[in-house]
Amino acid sequence: MVYLYPDPFSLTIKNNFEFDTENNGQLTVKNLTQSTNTIAYNSPINRTVYWGTNFEVTAYNQINVNGKLYNYAGWDDDLLAPNPRTITPTDNTTYTALYKYPHYSNSTSAYANPNQRRFIRTTDTQYNTTYFHMVYESMGKIWYERSTNNGQTWEIMNGGKPINDGIGKFPSIDSYPSNHNVIIVYNKNESEIAAQYYENGVFKCESIVSNSGWVTDESKPVIAWTYTRLMVAWNEWGGYILYRLGQKVTNSNPPLHDFYWYFDPRVISDPLETDKDNPTIGTSKLQAIGFWLAWDRNESAIQFVNLDLIDDD
Repeated sequence: MVYLYPDPFSLTIKNNFEFDTENNGQLTVKNLTQSTNTIAYNSPINRTVYWGTNFEVTAYNQINVNGKLYNYAGWDDDLLAPNPRTITPTDNTTYTALYKYPHYSNSTSAYANPNQRRFIRTTDTQYNTTYFHMVYESMGKIWYERSTNNGQTWEIMNGGKPINDGIGKFPSIDSYPSNHNVIIVYNKNESEIAAQYYENGVFKCESIVSNSGWVTDESKPVIAWTYTRLMVAWNEWGGYILYRLGQKVTNSNPPLHDFYWYFDPRVISDPLETDKDNPTIGTSKLQAIGFWLAWDRNESAIQFVNLDLIDDD
């Protein structure tokens, strides 16, 4: 008689701190298959396991490392995964708990690219309240923070988690003219630009503004939002500036939020075919469809265009 046993493989579970090494803090693990007790282990945990074994893994909500109180910010492989979570590894696998130090960044480009709007102030005209909002890069992800007390304290929105799975960079933000609702655009990956809508700090929907063929990994998108329309502009391969006109829409009851785009991405026409980079965008907020777009031409001049667009062409 021949007995067949599953091949063993490696399982790693660890913490990822914004400013400190993974060799800090603990996680708890319970082997559900063998019904063991829950045990706390120092990070990182490296084990040899067998196919089909179930584990319950728990990350601590807060960990103090070298005087910095880190907050748990989700699992790197799946930001929607619960904590605790059940895992069933089927290959060599690493599970990483993200830990964020609020209002700080470990990226030198956190506030780079001055053409992009990273900090805004909003006013709710009905309730006469003023909030501050910021978006920035850290840990290879995009973070959205908000202050409701004139910058004295800040809170990480999206439940304390980054707004994106995977790698994200080059965020930009703008707000609706009369309340605290915002839209954030960013490079979702090397081939997509995404727009996310937040209603009073709560995520509601995401839409892909543009994808492969129209986007680079350094497209640096910018956004402007009026009462009725929004426009996104960005860099593209070959020194072009593209733009797209859209609208944030709400359908059905209960509300279903989405974006509507009036046309495919368009190229800023230029008879001289000069290289264009670093677009920036603005609007009067009170106009329905008027936007101003400027960019760097050949690193030697600034060009400007006024885009008064109708919906369909």
